Amino acid sequence: MSDITTRQTIRSILNPVFILALVIGTVSVSSAQVDRAGLNGTVLDASGKALPGAKITALQTATGLYRETVSSSSGRYDIPELPIGSYRLSYTAPGFSEEIIDGIQQTIGHTRTLNVTLSVAGMVQQVTVSDVASQLDETSASLGARIEPIQVKQLPLNGRDWSTLTALVPGAVDTGGSNQRSIRFAWRSD
Repeated sequence: MSDITTRQTIRSILNPVFILALVIGTVSVSSAQVDRAGLNGTVLDASGKALPGAKITALQTATGLYRETVSSSSGRYDIPELPIGSYRLSYTAPGFSEEIIDGIQQTIGHTRTLNVTLSVAGMVQQVTVSDVASQLDETSASLGARIEPIQVKQLPLNGRDWSTLTALVPGAVDTGGSNQRSIRFAWRSD
């Protein structure tokens, strides 16, 4: 076999292998990047019973993107894979007043649970709730809060070493003895 034929044979074998490896590598890297959030909850009537067939609309205020869904027979709804950002939520059902919630911030990787109660439509009214405070995350058992640098500076140390503050972190375990500190953190992945 000539040298040119051997090279052509090797190229014809390696090109598809190279392309396949490139595609697999690209897919695995892109699937690891999560920039989405979710929204779910239950729609109830004023008596606390499930409201099936309610229409839920999530409008991203910055882009105009909207997603719609309908509540199930148990009143549950789920809007997965929402791009992160600020949303205006609208809940409607025949015979019930519309409920609008403005300023819902969807953050990366979190699923927010919003349960809504619709009142019977007697008068034409629109309830608008804006600047919703941070709510309890019902989808995770983890505890956490952001501590600002000014808060750390204002902590009374009373002559103690600043490094002893690490022992106050939830999950911290001091495995050292007397004046030797060896702080380890118990890690729990859900």
